[in-house]
Amino acid sequence: MPEDLHDFVFFSKNFDRASGTLVPFLSEAQVNYAHGRKTQETVTHFLGRNKKSLKIAKTIEQHEIITTQGIIPVLGALQILEKIHPEHLAIVTSASRELCINRLQAAGLPCPKFIVSAEDVICGKPDPEGYFLGAQLLGLAIEDILIFEDAQAGIQAALKTCASLAIVGSCDASAGKELARIPDFTKIQIMRSKNRYMVMF
Repeated sequence: MPEDLHDFVFFSKNFDRASGTLVPFLSEAQVNYAHGRKTQETVTHFLGRNKKSLKIAKTIEQHEIITTQGIIPVLGALQILEKIHPEHLAIVTSASRELCINRLQAAGLPCPKFIVSAEDVICGKPDPEGYFLGAQLLGLAIEDILIFEDAQAGIQAALKTCASLAIVGSCDASAGKELARIPDFTKIQIMRSKNRYMVMF
C-alpha cells in the first residue's frame, strides 16, 4: 500500500530561546531522501550516527506521532480497502508501528491485520526486506503480490523483488519510469474470485 503516511521535518539541536522549541530546518535534498525511509536512517545519513543524531531522530518520531493535523487519505483509498479482505493485504512502512496506526486512524482508514513497520526490519527501504516479510505474513509468494508505492526508496525496494508494482501519486522516481502510474485510487477496479484479485487500472 502507499506509504505516504507521514511528513518529515528535521529539527536542529538549537532551541529558539523565545519559544523554547526546536528550530526546524528543511532542504530539498533532505526531503527527497527522507521520503519512504526510516527516520533514524535518514537523520544519521545527514548527521552521522552518534548520540546527538539518535536523540534528534527520537524527537522527530515523537513529534510525528502526536501531529495529525492535515492527514487525509489518498483519494479512493478507503473504497479500495473495503473491497479487500483484511487478511489479504499488508502495509510495509518505514514509519514506526505507533506512527503508522495513528496516521491510519487520523485519515479514517482501517488498520490491516498485517503491518511491517520500522521496528520489524533490520534494513529499511530501499532494501526489500520489508516486502519479503510482508509476503511471508500473508502466506504468499512475492511474485503473487501487487505493491503500491509513492516514494523513491520504496520503489527501489519493490523493484528488487519479483512483485508487481504500481506507482501512486506524483513521485518523480528515476527508477521504474516504465511502470504503471496512477494519480490516486479512484480509477482502480478490483474484482475478487475466492482469495485472488484482479486489479484493473
